[in-house]
Amino acid sequence: MSEADRRYDAFISYSTSPDAPLAIAVQRALHHLARPWYRMRALRVFRDQTSLAAGPDLRLSIAEAIKSSEHFILLASPESAASPWVQHEVEVWRDCHQDRPTTFLIAVTAGEIHWDRAAGGFDWGRTTALPAEQLRGWFQGEPLWVDLSWARDEDQLSLRHPRFRDAVGSLAAAVHGRPKDELDGEDIRQHRRATWLRRAAAAILVMATAVAFQQREEAVGQRQTAERQRQTAVEQRHVADEQRRVADQQRVLATGRALQAEAETLRNTQPQTSLRMSLAALRVNPTPEARKGLISTLMQTRFAGGSDGSGDRPGTEVKAAFSRDRRTLATVEEGSGDTVTLWDVSDPAQRSRLGTLRDPSESVEGLDFGSDGRILATVGSHGTTLWDIGNRARPRQLASLTGKGTTSGVAFSADGHLLATVGQPPVNVAHSDDGALALWDVQDPARPRRLSMHTGVYDSSTVIFSPDGHSLATSTDRMEGPSEPITAHPILTHIPGTTLWDISDRTRPQPMRRLDHVRGAMSFSPDSHVLATAYDQTLILWDVTRPGEARQLSVATGHSDRINAMRFSPDGSTLATVSDDHSAVLWRPTDGKLEKSVSLPGQDDLLALAFSEDGRTVVTADASDAVTRWRLKAPAQPHVLATLKGHNGKAMAAAFGPDGRDVVTTAYDGTIILWDRADTADPHQRAKWTVNYPVADAAISLSGRLLAAISNDGTIRIWDISGHGDPRLWKTMTSSTPTTSPGQYSILFSRRFGETLVAAGGDLWADQGGWAGVWNVDDPANPRLLSGFTRTSTTEPVALSPDGRILALPGPSLWDIGHPAKPVELAPRLADADHYSIAGEVAFSRDGKTLATADSDTLDNDAVALWDMSSPAHPRELIRLNGTRRVNRVAFHPRVGLLAIAGADGTTRLWDVADPKLSVPVTALQTDPSAVNSVSFSPDGQLMATASGEVATVWALGELPSVVADPVGMACKLVGQGFSHQEWQHYAPGLPYQRLCPAGA
Repeated sequence: MSEADRRYDAFISYSTSPDAPLAIAVQRALHHLARPWYRMRALRVFRDQTSLAAGPDLRLSIAEAIKSSEHFILLASPESAASPWVQHEVEVWRDCHQDRPTTFLIAVTAGEIHWDRAAGGFDWGRTTALPAEQLRGWFQGEPLWVDLSWARDEDQLSLRHPRFRDAVGSLAAAVHGRPKDELDGEDIRQHRRATWLRRAAAAILVMATAVAFQQREEAVGQRQTAERQRQTAVEQRHVADEQRRVADQQRVLATGRALQAEAETLRNTQPQTSLRMSLAALRVNPTPEARKGLISTLMQTRFAGGSDGSGDRPGTEVKAAFSRDRRTLATVEEGSGDTVTLWDVSDPAQRSRLGTLRDPSESVEGLDFGSDGRILATVGSHGTTLWDIGNRARPRQLASLTGKGTTSGVAFSADGHLLATVGQPPVNVAHSDDGALALWDVQDPARPRRLSMHTGVYDSSTVIFSPDGHSLATSTDRMEGPSEPITAHPILTHIPGTTLWDISDRTRPQPMRRLDHVRGAMSFSPDSHVLATAYDQTLILWDVTRPGEARQLSVATGHSDRINAMRFSPDGSTLATVSDDHSAVLWRPTDGKLEKSVSLPGQDDLLALAFSEDGRTVVTADASDAVTRWRLKAPAQPHVLATLKGHNGKAMAAAFGPDGRDVVTTAYDGTIILWDRADTADPHQRAKWTVNYPVADAAISLSGRLLAAISNDGTIRIWDISGHGDPRLWKTMTSSTPTTSPGQYSILFSRRFGETLVAAGGDLWADQGGWAGVWNVDDPANPRLLSGFTRTSTTEPVALSPDGRILALPGPSLWDIGHPAKPVELAPRLADADHYSIAGEVAFSRDGKTLATADSDTLDNDAVALWDMSSPAHPRELIRLNGTRRVNRVAFHPRVGLLAIAGADGTTRLWDVADPKLSVPVTALQTDPSAVNSVSFSPDGQLMATASGEVATVWALGELPSVVADPVGMACKLVGQGFSHQEWQHYAPGLPYQRLCPAGA
């Protein structure tokens, strides 16, 4: 058999029933005995149950396996000899291997076999383990056989058993074709080699395991190191982020502080920039200090709105004029002298370009508006041109007026019916009196009519009418001398001056008086009795009551450069001047004297100005076409309006009636005074009466007909004050626990239900000695108790929410009295354990969403806590306001976020609490060092009343409430817009741009 045809080294034939375990053991032993370490088996041995694949013809498969096997091993036993399968297998083997009987090996498992040497074959009479019919006569010599009949137990069927190993070794030697001892040695060598290999492999495995473990440990270590490094990187990133956040926060904080500091520095010199900086500081770093800075600027500045100059101007403005209604500004720019630009300056903060017009002259020398603002006159080398500017975006030329030479000045009369023009003589012509004054009737501006032409006028540069229309003034700044220079110091033949003209006869103007050393700007007072003139930076005041006898009243200096324009206010109490020194000055002309009131800064040379109709503001225009409006008076600060005197003891309370006209005051001497504020500066006593005990508090009902007061003995009295005579006592209610001990008593009427009365009081020294009650006093003679509270924690004032539903009792504790007969306690105590309430004053804000309570740790240092009352059952503390020594009373402003805190140091502090997080004190008011025992606001929020010492004081709050109401909105209305991107980078470098004001503010 060729190597290619041989599939198996041996084929095992056996009887399944008795010899299956033995067949398995023999096959396994042949596989392993002398097996090289690099092979899976030492021999390839066929056994039906392990080597046959599933197929349709089992006999054919068996035959194929026999044919491809090198040796045949028969497990001989009587059972196998009788087995048809074994007989078939033996028969197939014999047929295929006829000439190779030596490859037939026998392992006797049972029965007997006997070889008859004499006969040369088996003794079939005695042999029981072999199939006689198939093997008879085939063997020519005794075949190899081994005895395995003894091997039946599991431990006997192993190569570890010597006899089994010996028997299998005989079979294996035959199959291998090698001597048994050699094979056995080989097996030992292979075993040793395998053992060595196993050990080597084990060692290698151990080493590999160790290496792997080491590598794993290193990997774990590296991973842990990497994780630590990653964690470190994360922590470093967090640290870097935190450092960056802190740095950003510090940069924001520093920028905000720098902006606010710069805003305060520029407050007086550049108010518009100052306001923008305050807005930026508040936007960048919203702090109480920034908000206070903005409020302070708004409360101090006279700036009333303005706009920056244009950024696209080809030159600087050289002439400017306002219309009489101050809605329109006309400007002429340097470099385009024939072009007049019209601006809408109705709101200076939102100045806008309307349109332009081209004058026929090469250069516009003067311009003025008619009285109704619909006509504009321009003058130049081609005379005078009248323009219809009813449609300011589309000016339309109406008429051209010709005169003598170049027209240099023009003015409309106060009623707009007359137009005066003046023309200058040629320059450098000695003794030149060729100037001219012309008067025109322009009642029909499309058809102007010349009334007169007066020649030989030297003062012919500018002209103005007096308000009464009886006179006018012409002026020039020309100086002339001889035609030939004669000395280093030539004699002047003509000097600058102003000529006063009588124009009673419009057809024949008559010069009345010349005022020397006067040139440039001029202005008549509203009564036409005073003329203000300028000579460079000097201001001169003239009495022109009799123009022909005009006399100088005073001379004043307030500018450092030439005065360009001046105007009297409508009431004549103020004179405003503007100059090339970038400033406007307000003057008070009193008894012929000029007193400088204030200097107002500008951005460039100031060219024109105009007063508002009410005289409260003045608007200026400068060479950059920036328009600025100024208030003549600084914002009104809180100030004493009236002092109410009439008590002989400590003033205890002061409260307004519902219309703010009536004020009730009480005192420790038992007096009650009802004041009438018809004369706000000097209220008079409407009624005064006395009760037995000190009157702690009083209030006037919402209807204004009832006055209730509570005394220190707990007695409540109700009077009718609806009549003009003395108050009529309706009812006296005595406390069930009267006491003369010191205590705190309060009384108030509901702001929603005017005839609902709330009162509280008690003994200051008695623990849980307070009481409170709610009464209906629709019938004041028979008050009806709605709710009663006893044993309250302290004896301080009570407060009622604006809707009348929430009652804040001393302590303080909160009660829902929507159903007065069944009050429900909402919050037993607001003050926390760390702040024991001593003062205990309470007050609700105007919308009921905030509650103010006063508490303290000591008798000297009080704090006022603000509480969020969105959920009355769960008040939430917002902030504590410190800085008042012993809070006596607190009160909210009825309209805006102002809180008044009255202290024992005699000071009433007003806090801006519109945004509790940015709460800040805005002013402190004091008239007496004595403790302030009461504070209240008038219903309209314009006034505040305090009781201190033996008097009550009525304060006018000025503009503080309106400023506090919306400081950002007010500032934006004044400045029009915030910083540009470029300005932002300059003032807030490194911070992202933020819009300071909404578009169109």
